Formats: sequence, C-alpha cells, structure tokens
Amino acid sequence: MNSANHTMRMGTSILLGMILGSYVFISNAEGSDLNSLSRINDHIEIGDNEQVGNVSTVNGGVILHCGVKAQHVDTVNGHVKVQNEVAALSLKTINGAISLGNNVTIEGDIHSINGAIDIARSSLVQGDVHSVNGNISIHGATIINDLQTSNGDIFLSAGSTVNGDLLVEGNYSLLDRILNYSGKRKPVLRIDAGTVINGDIHLHQEVDLLIDEDATVGKIHHHY
Repeated sequence: MNSANHTMRMGTSILLGMILGSYVFISNAEGSDLNSLSRINDHIEIGDNEQVGNVSTVNGGVILHCGVKAQHVDTVNGHVKVQNEVAALSLKTINGAISLGNNVTIEGDIHSINGAIDIARSSLVQGDVHSVNGNISIHGATIINDLQTSNGDIFLSAGSTVNGDLLVEGNYSLLDRILNYSGKRKPVLRIDAGTVINGDIHLHQEVDLLIDEDATVGKIHHHY
C-alpha cells in the first residue's frame, strides 16, 4: 500500500512537472513571438511607438509606423517602409525597396540587392548604405560609413553628408572588359550643392558624374 502511494505521488509529481514545464515553455515561446515577428506570404505592420525585436518576412512587406523601435528588419520579396522617428539596428531586402522618413536612426547597415533606397531629411545611418541593382537617393540625411552601388544611380541633395567613401563598383565581367563592351547604360552620380562627402569617390566603372561646384567632395579615384 505504501509502495503504491509512493508510486502514485511520484507519478503525480512527474505529471505536474511536465505540465508546469510545458506551461513555462509555451509562455516563453509566446513572449518571444510578441517580441520578434516572422511571416511567410504575409506582410507585417507595426503601429505607432511600438517596440519589437527582429522583424522578417518572406513574400511580404514591412511597415514601421512613427516612433517604432525595432532590431533587425529584413524581407525577401518585399519592401521596407519606415516612417518618421523610427529607430532600428539594420534594414535589409533581397527584392524590394527601402524607404525612410524624417529623423530615422539606423544603428547599422541598410542593404538592398534588387531595390531602391530612399532616405529622407535629418535621418542618420551609422553603418553602410548599399544597393546592388537599385537607385540610392539621400535627401539631407547623414551616412556615417560608406555609400555603395553597382548598377544603380546615386542622388545626393543639399544637406546630405557621407562621412565614409562613395563607391560605384564594376558590374560586368572580365570577358566584357576584354571585348571592350560598351552597350550598357552608365550609372548617374549626381551630387547637389550643399552636399558633403568627407571620404573619397571610388569609380570602378564609367559613370555620368554630375557634381555641383558648391558641393564638398574628397578625391576622385578611377579604377577602370
């Protein structure tokens, strides 16, 4: 009898432990879901002044409304739209545009492979801004590190500052170079009056270079 009661108490304790353990696990999982958001074939929209962790989508866009604080934000086949006074660690898209409102702070990099990048006035990017196949437009914002493209145009309006270098990488193969291929469109690099580039400009291919005489830029290096 005592043995049976002891066995029953042990069984009850084990069952209770499993229930409590499952409860804690589910609770932590739910808390994690509330903090970091991930979707497939759907978009994510974060309301004004909300705080979230990482945000990621596949086949869907991301919208961060005014005052949102987020960590790393990335999409595959979707845009990233960031409204005014948002703060995030980084922004990344594979096939989609990235747009920033006014007074946005990005602590790391902004990176797009097949999409444009547009950054509005008084925003601050503390890392690099890089688009492979998309245009980059900076409207009176500050980039602490480098600004880089391969196949897109770059436009810097009055009040824009780049503390690092501005790079236009090459975008055709060694065979094209040997054959002196010239059928592709040249990227346009337009730098308006009142723009400051504290680093140098590195050109790894021919560009249409439009620099206002009242812009401040470093040395221009031709690597082709």
